[in-house]
Amino acid sequence: SNKKKIKQFFIVVAVLTSLFIVGISRKSFLNYEKNIIMQQQEQLLTISKLVARGLLDFTEEQINKVNYLGENIKEDIKNGTENQDKILEVFSRVNRDQILMVEYIDFENNSKDKYPKTIEEPLVLKSKDEFKEKMKSYREVNGSYIGGSYEVSKNSYTFDILKPVYIEGNLIGVIITRLGINKMYDLIAKLIKVGKYGYVMVKNSEGIIIMHPLREQVGYDVLVDRKKKYPDLDYSELEELVEMQLSGEEGSYIYHSYWWPQKKLEKVKKFQSFTSVNITERFWIVAVTTSYDEVAGAIRKYLQDITIAALTLISIITTAFFIILRMISTEEAHRVEVNYLKDINESSESLRKKEIELHKKKKLETIGTLTGGIAHEFNNILTPIMGYSEMILMDLKLEDENYDEVKEINNLSKKARDIIDEILKFSENKNAKTKYKFLEVEKVVERSLKLFETLMPLNIRIKKNISPNLGSVYANESQLYQVIIDLCISTYRSMEQDDR
Repeated sequence: SNKKKIKQFFIVVAVLTSLFIVGISRKSFLNYEKNIIMQQQEQLLTISKLVARGLLDFTEEQINKVNYLGENIKEDIKNGTENQDKILEVFSRVNRDQILMVEYIDFENNSKDKYPKTIEEPLVLKSKDEFKEKMKSYREVNGSYIGGSYEVSKNSYTFDILKPVYIEGNLIGVIITRLGINKMYDLIAKLIKVGKYGYVMVKNSEGIIIMHPLREQVGYDVLVDRKKKYPDLDYSELEELVEMQLSGEEGSYIYHSYWWPQKKLEKVKKFQSFTSVNITERFWIVAVTTSYDEVAGAIRKYLQDITIAALTLISIITTAFFIILRMISTEEAHRVEVNYLKDINESSESLRKKEIELHKKKKLETIGTLTGGIAHEFNNILTPIMGYSEMILMDLKLEDENYDEVKEINNLSKKARDIIDEILKFSENKNAKTKYKFLEVEKVVERSLKLFETLMPLNIRIKKNISPNLGSVYANESQLYQVIIDLCISTYRSMEQDDR
């Protein structure tokens, strides 16, 4: 029965241990999955912030160039050389990889110069008032003004930087530069690879794609145009993502969408992290997208590894439990034999202890008999002392000189008799009886201290402070004396030898 219970116990323990390992493995996997996803989101968000910072730095660099161009034109006008056309040409050639066109409008002479000559004018400004009105909707940065993004041609967006030229506080003209957004993307974000399918894209605050690795996607409204082209697809999660982005928030999102513009669109799971950056008068959204499956591959690999490890551990533990069960079965016979020998040894030991106890009992009986004999001898001595002292007390008066000494002899002999009674009680003498009576505490304490004074060392003295009217107590006088004497002895032994 015990063997069966032990086997059942080990089986239960093995099952519980296996379940515990499975639970720990599952928790470890979920934590790993969560950490991997968080790391991926943080990595994508960092990339989006770096791209946003790059776009902002690029724009500020172009603003500095335009401001420098404005200073050159101002000096040219002051010197009267009128080389604005040549200055614009040199500026355009030097910055052709960043700037599509540069134009100078002279409000004083009502003239215009631009380069390249063949490109259509970005803005038509006929007067200072038109310029000032236009500036109200532009963003001012370091003395220049940035306009909103707009489509300059199919799949190509741009924005303008305007630099007013002042001489002695008077507005005499304005420089207009047109920056190519596709060129910005090629310089800053195109080469950034995020996995096999991942990419960086930029949208304006209206949800229009203005930067994308696929030029045909530039100009698309993320939702409206795609719904028109693919009306049967599910856009619910994409709509939630776009709503978050158009609010100007920063964050990460896991959603289901499609890889555009594959011939056969299949729904896939994506990561996207995004941030906003103020380039023009409205913010842009910099988004970094990658496939969830690339991260899921690492997660599945970890799941496979942890499953193998858990199964291996469970197998080892199960095998160990079965080995232990077999060892228990093998040792059961040895345990029975050992228990049998142990019982024999215990019986022998018990018999030996009983013999020792019997020997001690006989010894105590002998000591008791001897003690009883001695006590009787002392009683024989004390009896005449008590008798003669009582007879003398009967002949003396209280005022006699020797009355107190004889009274003390009588009292001490009575206490000695009580002690003999206690000894007789120890020796199992049935005739020894403990006598109890009402005692005046004050007198018992006084007599005990008087006796103790004869026992204590010379360098210790007693200061008595006994309260009157302590009342009486029902007790054995000898025992009460012994208690008080023991207390006094314990006290003086604990004191330092300093005459207290």
